This record gives sequence, C-alpha cells and structure tokens, in this order.
Amino acid sequence: MRTALAALWVALLPFPAFAETVIYQCTAQWRQPVFSDRPCGADARLATVSNAQTTSSTRSSPSTWARISADNAVREAQRLITRRQDRLKNYEKHRDSRIAELRHQGSAANNNLAGAQYRASFATEMQAVTSQYDAKIRSTRGDIDRLQHSIDRVRDAAAQLQ
Repeated sequence: MRTALAALWVALLPFPAFAETVIYQCTAQWRQPVFSDRPCGADARLATVSNAQTTSSTRSSPSTWARISADNAVREAQRLITRRQDRLKNYEKHRDSRIAELRHQGSAANNNLAGAQYRASFATEMQAVTSQYDAKIRSTRGDIDRLQHSIDRVRDAAAQLQ
C-alpha cells in the first residue's frame, strides 16, 4: 500500500522540474520586476530560470499581488481614458461639422422676412446641436475625471504597500 502511494506521489510530480524555461523580465510601474513568457515591454530582456527553483515552494507575497492588481487597474483605467478622449474628439468634430453645415444652409436664405425666419430656425437648430454635443462632451469629461481620480486612488494605495 505504501509503495503504491509513493509511486502515485512520484507520478504526480511535475515532469519538467529540472528543465529551463525562457522568460522575459521587465520593470513595472513601481519598479517591480514583471516576468512573462512573451516580451512584456520596451525594456524586456531574456531571463532563464531553472524550474527546480520555481516549483510550488516559492510563492509571491500578498503585497506583490496587490501591486500587480493595482498595476492592471491603472492600465485598464488609462485605456478607458484614451477611449474617452477619442470619443471626445469625435463629438467635437461632429458638432463642428454639423454647425458648419447649418451655417452653410442658412447662408442660402433670401434677404426678406421669410429668409429672416429661415435663418432664425437655423440659429435655433444650431443652439440645439451645440447643447446636445456639449452635454455629451461634459459627460465624457466627467468620465475622464472619475477615471483619473480612480488611478490616483490606486496609486496612493499601492504606494502605502511599499
């Protein structure tokens, strides 16, 4: 019975325990080393680690995982900020082109009472377009500010871990 258990235990050990694995090492935002099986940044360099040293006996500390999680949260928030900034540019571009189109249409009005009413309707429509896009722009800027505030909170919390 003991022999069978010992044989089962040996069979369950990882086979490549003494093989070498090629990994890339980079530096994270808080100057912590980051390891990956693919190039992980501009400063990526090859590192060879023996699996005999890295088997289940070594574990990362909770603060390391907290820093990794914080780094991922910051990256995700920065990605969302970039998307919101692109959306902001699109809103401004569409607003400006719509207003230019309305101005062009309004310039074709006759120089009489009917033309004056026609121009007034374009002015009202231009105000509506402006307020519509301004509301979208304000909302998007608010999103960017909230994301930036969350980045600051995450960075402050990560700094306290060190």
